[in-house]
Amino acid sequence: MKLTLDNKTEIIKLFNKENAFSYSTEIKFDITKEDFVSLEHEIFATNYLGQLKNWHSFINDEKTSSIVCYQSEDEPSWYLTNIYGTQDINSLIQEAVLYNESYNYYKFYVAIPIQDLNNFNLELENYEYLDEVFVREKSRCFYTMFWQLLYRRTLPDKDTIIRCYYMKQSSRKFIPQMSNI
Repeated sequence: MKLTLDNKTEIIKLFNKENAFSYSTEIKFDITKEDFVSLEHEIFATNYLGQLKNWHSFINDEKTSSIVCYQSEDEPSWYLTNIYGTQDINSLIQEAVLYNESYNYYKFYVAIPIQDLNNFNLELENYEYLDEVFVREKSRCFYTMFWQLLYRRTLPDKDTIIRCYYMKQSSRKFIPQMSNI
């Protein structure tokens, strides 16, 4: 289900860091964990549940997991930027894939911690992937779009791979025309 501002109150439990996929449970701020969770929830709702044109979020039926994606205007790609929870992630990503395909986006990127590569097995029919970039922990990613969208301008606390998933050419029904003059 695609999220909107109407879903704000029902998703706060997703921000309990112990339940988040591949996030450090260390909080490095001088605030309580409850205040941190509340702040993160408010930031999420403001950024991803509003009427922003390029940002979209999806939640599973049980409301235990959510993902966020960004549709680029600079290239025909989208970015899987946030994963909250661990249940039904594959089905949420499939929903996001279908949503983005409806807007002619047939390629997406995701940052995956090395330790989670074996657990991140997407079953996407008609898609293949390649591991595009390796980023060491506590290092800045060289590429701007990855740095801004996948890492949110923060240094990763784990070694990560940027994986690119793309629709096979044989599965594409047409090539979108993207010119305007």
